Amino acid sequence: MKAETKKIANLVRQEVCYTLPLFQRKYVWTKTEWEKLWEDIIVLYNNPSANDHFIGSVVGVQLTTNMGAAPTYMLIDGQQRLTTIFTILTCLRDKTNNNQIHSWLVNEYGKNTAYYKLLPTEKENDQSVFCKLIDKFQKQVTFTTQEEENNIFKAYSFFKKQLEKFSDEVSLSALRNIIIERLCLVSITLEPSENPSLVFESLNSTGRKLYPSDLIRNYFFMLVPAEKQTTIYNEYWSKIEEGLEDEELTKFIHHYLQKEGTIVKMSNIYIDLKAKVADNPIEIMKDLLVFSQYYKCFINPLREANLEIRPFLERLKILDNTTAYPFLLNCFHATQQKTISEKNLIEILSVLETLLLRRFFCGEPSNALTKYFPILYQQAQNSKGISFSEAVKKLLAEKYLPTDLEFKEALTKREMYKAAHNSKTTLLLAGIDQSLGKKDKIDYRECTIEHIMPQKLSEWWKTHLGSDCEDTHKTLVHNLGNLTLTSDNSELSNKSFTNKKEQLKENSRVLLNKYFEDKTAWRAADIQKRAEDLANKCLKIWSLFAETPEKTVLDVTGTSPTKLTIKGEVIWAEKQTWKEVLVSVVEYIHKNYSEKLAALMQKYPNSISQNVLKPNGKSFQRVVELKKNLFIEANYSAKEVCAVCKDFLEFVGIAETEWKVDKVLK
Repeated sequence: MKAETKKIANLVRQEVCYTLPLFQRKYVWTKTEWEKLWEDIIVLYNNPSANDHFIGSVVGVQLTTNMGAAPTYMLIDGQQRLTTIFTILTCLRDKTNNNQIHSWLVNEYGKNTAYYKLLPTEKENDQSVFCKLIDKFQKQVTFTTQEEENNIFKAYSFFKKQLEKFSDEVSLSALRNIIIERLCLVSITLEPSENPSLVFESLNSTGRKLYPSDLIRNYFFMLVPAEKQTTIYNEYWSKIEEGLEDEELTKFIHHYLQKEGTIVKMSNIYIDLKAKVADNPIEIMKDLLVFSQYYKCFINPLREANLEIRPFLERLKILDNTTAYPFLLNCFHATQQKTISEKNLIEILSVLETLLLRRFFCGEPSNALTKYFPILYQQAQNSKGISFSEAVKKLLAEKYLPTDLEFKEALTKREMYKAAHNSKTTLLLAGIDQSLGKKDKIDYRECTIEHIMPQKLSEWWKTHLGSDCEDTHKTLVHNLGNLTLTSDNSELSNKSFTNKKEQLKENSRVLLNKYFEDKTAWRAADIQKRAEDLANKCLKIWSLFAETPEKTVLDVTGTSPTKLTIKGEVIWAEKQTWKEVLVSVVEYIHKNYSEKLAALMQKYPNSISQNVLKPNGKSFQRVVELKKNLFIEANYSAKEVCAVCKDFLEFVGIAETEWKVDKVLK
């Protein structure tokens, strides 16, 4: 290895050819990087006494060169910076019509591609566009619309615009000298026998970050003989990365590595794949190519040819839980190999949809599945006495499937309209709509979620909802029962229920909206009733695919009270809030132990009082007035409510064993 600091002048004033092989990434710098480099140049322009500016490193492997030809180097790092510098020089050449600058860009006696001192990769027209920009100094060239969208062409246009600010020869000459004499880099040259991948993976470029996929691609091709690299690239790698940007390609390799049941950190995928490759890069590339075709269907379901499978992939994409991908890669491959039937694959996709949809709306974290899906395929294969698909159902239901009670509670009580998950709510409503019967095909992606009771109450709605309109609106506006789908959202706005109902009937093909045809009012009870109805439909559409174990409630956090009993008397036996438990306990004490109430308030003045001020002068945060001059603080968590009720009841002589709250998970 030979490393030395060089000025740009040292590179461009010699006969040389820097080539970029196909496996190198395309030119990816954009305005962000161009502006930064140009700012650095202008700093030097405005400060002649400033130190020279270091722009990074250039690493090349010297290739065998024919006698008399310019020495040729295969660039393995620094191509972004070098391409940008050459592009700026090209702009300067054209601005000043300067033959000397042109001589820095080309090898005068080089033949064919050896004529160019820098030869970008052929990816996405990089080489064609760059060579045309060099050639246009001496010949007439034209650029296609597609070529004008190329990043190198855009870079040329950007720097051409910057140079418009410099019109006199002196300033342009100063810029030229700054670029070639005051921009410095470290030039690292490797012998053909040295391992360039070790240098490449250790570099931290000052430009666009290297993705693990960049390191992996370069590592692969450093193991492939030079004379086979183009063939192997075209046959395998170009097809693997087709349609996948660097970040998406990195994600695919991450899922690919985990499909064997190994948990791989994203930060370790380069190291883990290197270990897997060993000395057999072509076989691994062949395998990556096979599995990349399945992965591309996951992220772009339109690629899936099977029209029964495609809708499941579309819905799974909306659910946006990629933790299942290692498992799905195995399932799709097994289907390709005929060890799993397409019917079983569809059954498995349905199971995953139900699992992920239920978990999402029940607020279950997706990271719980991150370490499970990679091992699921092997676990299901090893299950004895049942089919693969039945094993998958059993294994998932045992740990991760929300019950019907949990699912229904979530659907009827949670706010279902939030920017972060409206696509999932649309999926849910579309699924219900599809279950209602045959209809014209609807593209639900063109539908929007409509609030029947509008998000902003008009005077009509305030009158219609009655005296508690504000509370009704606050608690139910985003409830499932108040939501539907329509393609006419902007027209419906906050019209009266009567007008909305008519417009939904006339303009919408969504069968969900037939529900409103015979309704004459739309108040709290109507919304809650529809939420129940829709939730029951969801229980059938995304039904339990296996028995779920009983879940014991170990704590009140995340639960809802369903029954309150004090000294054998059932105070109420219906779903309530924890605030209602506290209110009911105080009402019970007021009714049965009124003589102890004053002492209770003296004992716990921050929780119960005859006015809304605490002893420190501050107001209760969430005050509830039970009777005249009887206020309680209700700003408590479920645990705190239980603690306060325990203290209150013990104070009046009721032991902890004499009262009980039945509860269920939310």
